[in-house]
Amino acid sequence: MNNNIAIDTFEAIHSLMHLYRAKMHKTLKKNESDLTHMEHKALGFFSDHEGATLSDLVSHSQKDKAQLNRLLRGLKEKGFIEEQKDSQDKRRIQLTITPAGRAVHATFKEESKEICRAAVDGLSLEEIDSLMQVINRIKNNLEHLPDE
Repeated sequence: MNNNIAIDTFEAIHSLMHLYRAKMHKTLKKNESDLTHMEHKALGFFSDHEGATLSDLVSHSQKDKAQLNRLLRGLKEKGFIEEQKDSQDKRRIQLTITPAGRAVHATFKEESKEICRAAVDGLSLEEIDSLMQVINRIKNNLEHLPDE
């Protein structure tokens, strides 16, 4: 395959994600929740995975543990996440989303859904299915590249 086609493909993917993040950033600014996109993603993770740990989030997001630890500290200070010791293993700290965190996350999630719906507006189910197949193949290719 021509290298230019591969590069152009990833430039298009990058441009698409940049545009999506810019739209989400505008949504976050008008929302006045004072949370970053990554903080909202962390709230979503703990909303879906009650009692998960920092290590679980690191594994899921593939982000730096120290960065995520700082992020979670901020969410705890704002009252959106709380921690408790695991009843089976006192060394293990489980994190749960608070009612205030759920409320903020629910608003963000609805606004995110609207942006996503608008982004695929006009595409048929077949086109979306084809797009998802291609995205999954690209993801699979990247996951099987050797780490060097």
